[in-house]
Amino acid sequence: GPTMAAAKIVILCLAALPSGIAALRTSRLAPTPSRVPIAPARAPAPCMLRTFYDVVVIGGGPVGVTAALRAASLGRTALLVDATPAQQYQFTGPTGLYSKALRDSALRIDVPVLRSMGISDVAIWAQLQEFISNILRKSGENNMGALEASRVPHLRGVGKLLPAEETDGVVVEVSFLQQRAKKQSILINANNVVLATGSRAVQLSALEGWYGLPISGHPRVFDSDSIKGLSFLPRSVVIIGGGIIAVEFARIFAALAAEVTLVIRAGDLPSSLARVGIDRAIGFVLQADLQEAGVQIAFETEVVDCAFAREQPTQYVSRRAGGAAAGSD
Repeated sequence: GPTMAAAKIVILCLAALPSGIAALRTSRLAPTPSRVPIAPARAPAPCMLRTFYDVVVIGGGPVGVTAALRAASLGRTALLVDATPAQQYQFTGPTGLYSKALRDSALRIDVPVLRSMGISDVAIWAQLQEFISNILRKSGENNMGALEASRVPHLRGVGKLLPAEETDGVVVEVSFLQQRAKKQSILINANNVVLATGSRAVQLSALEGWYGLPISGHPRVFDSDSIKGLSFLPRSVVIIGGGIIAVEFARIFAALAAEVTLVIRAGDLPSSLARVGIDRAIGFVLQADLQEAGVQIAFETEVVDCAFAREQPTQYVSRRAGGAAAGSD
C-alpha cells in the first residue's frame, strides 16, 4: 500500500530486510525441472495400492516425479510419497518452480508502465500472484496427469525409513497429512528407495531472529525457500550470495523494476559461480547482463550485522571496514 511505496527490502541468500540496517564488511576472502509429458484428456485411473514396490520415491518435486515416471517406463512398480502442504499445489516442488513461475510472470508485466498509468503496487502484485498461481496449478496438474497415465500411485504424507528385519529390502512408514484419514500411517515394503526431498537453504547467523519477522506488517527477511512468502512488490532488494539462485532472483527483481544489489564475497561473479561448475566465460556474460539490467554488485563483501533503523524506517545503512558508512533510500 502507500506505506510500502518507499520500503526497502533486503534479501539475503534470497533474504530481505527493508527498513533496517545491514552492516557490510569488506573482506578479502580469496536444476531446470525435467519435462513431464502432459496427460491425455482421459488418463487411466492409477492402480490400486500395493504393499510391495520395486521403488518408493520420497519427494514430489521435479526430481521425485521424474524418478517415479522413469521407474514406471522401465516396467518397475513405483510409489510416490509427497509431503506437499495442503495450501500448496501438489507436485510443484518446494522452491525451484516458484522462481521459474515468478520469472515468467515478471516477463508478462511492465511495472514502470503500469505505475505510470496510476496502477498501485498492490494491484500489480495481485496480478503477479495470479500469474504465478496459474503456472503452478498447470504444472501440478500436468505432473498429476503424467503419474496417472503411467499408473504410478501417490500418497500425500511423510515417508520414514524403518529397519527391515525380515527382508533385504526397505520398509517405509508413510504418515498421512490429512487429519481425517482413516489410518494415521501405513507400512510399504520396497526393494529400493529414492530420496528426493531436496535441501534446505542456509540462514545467515548475522540475521538470526530476522527471518520471517514482520516489519511494518510484512516479513522482510527471506531465504531461498521462504521467499515464496513475499507478500508485496518490493521497491528495492539486496541479495546476498553469488550462486545460480542469487543470480536468477537478481534478474527477476530487476525485471520487476526493483533496485537490486547483489552482495558476494568473491572478487567477481565468475569466481563465485566457478565453485558450482559454471565456466568463467559464462560467468562474465552473466555479470555483464546483470550490470546492464541495473543490478549493483558489491564484490568482496559480506554481511556481519543488521539492526532495524527505527528513526528511518524506509532506509538501510551499509557499514564497511574502517568505519565508513553508505546510506540508501
